[in-house]
This record gives sequence, C-alpha cells and structure tokens, in this order.
Amino acid sequence: MDQLCSRTINFTPEDDFYCAVATPVMVARYGFNANGVNEGWKCYSAVLETNNQQSCINRGGDRTKVGCTDPDITKPYCNRNQDLAAKIANLDLNNCPDVTEPVTNIFLLIDHAVPSMSGLMEEYGCAGLGKFDSTIKSAGKPVDFVDQALNERKHCLNCASKVFGPYSSYTYDTLSNSCANQIGTAGRSFCECDVQFVSKVNGQPLLNQNYDTTKCSSFGDGNGNGSNGKCCQSSSGLFRWYNAYKLDCCAGTVMSIGSC
Repeated sequence: MDQLCSRTINFTPEDDFYCAVATPVMVARYGFNANGVNEGWKCYSAVLETNNQQSCINRGGDRTKVGCTDPDITKPYCNRNQDLAAKIANLDLNNCPDVTEPVTNIFLLIDHAVPSMSGLMEEYGCAGLGKFDSTIKSAGKPVDFVDQALNERKHCLNCASKVFGPYSSYTYDTLSNSCANQIGTAGRSFCECDVQFVSKVNGQPLLNQNYDTTKCSSFGDGNGNGSNGKCCQSSSGLFRWYNAYKLDCCAGTVMSIGSC
C-alpha cells in the first residue's frame, strides 16, 4: 500500500498516478480530506501521534487502528481511493505482517527491529549501564561498536532532554518503519535517537555483556563529554553531541570547524 503511494512522487506529470503535492514520504491511510469529509483511501504525507481512527487494514481485510497511526489531514495528501481499494481487493492477506504491540520505547523497538538482540544490551560495555537509562553516567570509553552506539544514544537522548524534558514514550510506525511523531516534538526526537541506535547495532556481535567496568578507561579531556560538548539538532529531530573545540554544528550536521 505504501509502495503504491510512493508512485505519486516517482512518476512524471503524464503518469496517471502522479500527484503534484506529493512529498518525499507518502503513506496509505483511510481518512478524511482537509475539510473533515470525503472519507476514503488516500496517500498522506504525514501522520499524527494518535491512533483513534481505523486508518489501516488488518489480516482479515478489515480496517483497524491497532498498530496504526492517524493521518494528518492538515498536511498535503493525494486522493487515491479507487487505486488503493483495488490494491486491497487483490491482496494476499495471509502474507501481511502480523499486527504487533505498538512500539513506544527502546525495549519495544528492539523487540520489533532486532528481536535477536532483545535483553542482551541492558548491561553492556562501559556506556550501556542501567538498562538503557541515559541519565546514568558511562563508566568510561566504549569498548566496541555496540558500546559506542550506546554512548551515542545516551548523548542524543540527553541533548533531547535538555529541550523536551525526561525521556518519554513515542510512536513508531511499524508499517512504514519510521518515527510517526511530528518533527519538533519530544516523541520525534526520542524516537530518532532510538532508531539510529538499533540501525547501528543491527547485525553487530555482542562481545561485552556484563562487562567488568573496573577495566573501563577514562574519557579524559577534549573528547566532547565535558563542558566543551554541545548538542546539534538535525532537521529530522535527531540530536548529536559533539566536541565544540574540534567541530561545528552546520545546519543540523556536525562538521569540522570552519567547514560551515
């Protein structure tokens, strides 16, 4: 369904499925138009944090709100009721993915995205202490790639917390595999931090579970973990902690000083 909606942005104006207001990401949802009428299947450019409407379809072919997010009718959308309804009529619903528990935090995201790693990184290396609690100080320099990703997630969340407050739940769309909260909200930033983390650790070996933290090496000075560290926020809401002595934040991207 979402793949069908993606055609609205990939085809020329001469194509029957072309939509002039399409954005880089379009998802299929059952919903209203901007005036709150004309219910039907549409390709929406944005979704909300809520799931009050039966905007998706389940394995039985019925509309459902389980594991779904409501469309944002205030943002650009393309009317595609006939095309999407025809697609549904020809779907082999037995091949549709199971509807799972809504993904709202790091534990559920790991269960969804990297299930083989569930429960294996909650006490890991020198940075992954306290079951993903970003407020717990790292014991020292990361000892491997996974530990480095844990440290980066911690910095990302701590930066976001400076703007939005403590880590809180978010909405991750398991159909489009993307963060569903609006950009500029706490949910979006916390979700982006977690998504970046699972993307980095996916497929990596877990060699330092329950690591002896007495072996951790001190960060020392000048690495961006002290008073010289600053936060850089990207356009997606993702934060990165960087060493302001060596790097600059250039329109949401961390680059070497003088490169902006």
